[in-house]
Amino acid sequence: MASTLEACFSSSEESALKLISEKEKQVEAAEGESQEQRTRVDAERAIEFYEELESDKFSKIAPAIMQSFHSHGDECARVETQALELALQGPADPNEDDPLQVYYDMLDNLDKLYKEARDLESKIVDFTSAFKGGATQTGPAEDTDIPSARSRILDVVTACLPVISARKSNLSMAQELIDSAQENCSITLRMESLGIE
Repeated sequence: MASTLEACFSSSEESALKLISEKEKQVEAAEGESQEQRTRVDAERAIEFYEELESDKFSKIAPAIMQSFHSHGDECARVETQALELALQGPADPNEDDPLQVYYDMLDNLDKLYKEARDLESKIVDFTSAFKGGATQTGPAEDTDIPSARSRILDVVTACLPVISARKSNLSMAQELIDSAQENCSITLRMESLGIE
């Protein structure tokens, strides 16, 4: 009986080892195929990414918008700082012929930047709406976990909209501040001309 049990043990151990060996080979083959598919999919996505970046109209408009966005931001920061200094300290070199001219010039600059912000906002909205539909249809349905190049860029450009909205708000507040400073300066000048100090 012990020899029968030992024979059963031995034969079941051999068959189990054979089965494990076969399963290992199957898993290795499946992993190899899976790795090849993953590599192929990654290569296809990279090709798709670069092809989308090369699309003529998209690749020209997106950088132009982002360049405008950055240069507008730099100009806003510079002019807003000047407006704050003007409102708090008055003109550095007052024009004796027309002391209010510096305030008018600053209001013109702020108004120009506000209009540029509106135009830039409009360009971004037009750009994103024109390309949003095409970006969602470029890749296969199973690639939704990795967005296409176009949708990545559109997301970045769309993220500029709240910043532009904040800039417009800052420019409006700067205009109000300069209006108040101009009014104060005007009142001071009238009081001086009347001999009231």
